[in-house]
Amino acid sequence: MSFKGKVVVVTGAGGGMGRAVALAFEKEGAKLALTDASAVGLEETVSLLQDKDVITGVVDIRNVAAIREWMTKVKTVSGPVQAIANCAGVWRDAPFQEVSEDLWDFTLDINLKGNFFFCQAAMEQMIEAGGGSVVNIASTAGEYGSIRAAAHYAASKGGIIALSKSLAREGAPSIRVNVVSPGPTDTPMLAATEDEKREVAKRPMVGRLGTAEDMAAAVLYLSDPKKAGYITGEVLRVNGGSLI
Repeated sequence: MSFKGKVVVVTGAGGGMGRAVALAFEKEGAKLALTDASAVGLEETVSLLQDKDVITGVVDIRNVAAIREWMTKVKTVSGPVQAIANCAGVWRDAPFQEVSEDLWDFTLDINLKGNFFFCQAAMEQMIEAGGGSVVNIASTAGEYGSIRAAAHYAASKGGIIALSKSLAREGAPSIRVNVVSPGPTDTPMLAATEDEKREVAKRPMVGRLGTAEDMAAAVLYLSDPKKAGYITGEVLRVNGGSLI
């Protein structure tokens, strides 16, 4: 198991993609540290794990002090972090002219600011550990703009790509930083009816929506130094051919 005994942080682990990522890392023997804004979601995730000996924390990703406090706790309990998968994120669609300052701040604080400071805290520990891996979650919206009206969301995800490429330079050579960029994926964040899902599923060339497990497999691959040790600063598109 590639991650046996390694300390792995997963943000947004209370559901959707983050939950799938946590379950995938557990199968590889990781020592999990899971955080989410929802205590109920975290409890549900832990109930699905074989090993219940995990660190969990309800952390407001918009609060930098809370992030640093929790990451310090992880290090104290389990040792320095060796991998992090930043899966926390929000989606609120709105036409450009209707995006309020509050909605802009809410989206950017969670999708970009919070992930930035989780990266900062994690990479500080990875330096101590001798290296590590960071995987951030973007979106096809951050690559070619949002199909649904959500310029603020697209901006946050485009920022994730630019951030990750910059951190790959600063973290080299011992810390690898990569991005998974999902296409339309069947998670609660898609916020679509069954009819809408069937319509969206026509866009990818493979003829279906992505799953949380599809994204988790990509995160695991990029995190694994044995399989992806020569990959950093890259954006892995997991979109079923909806963007090529």
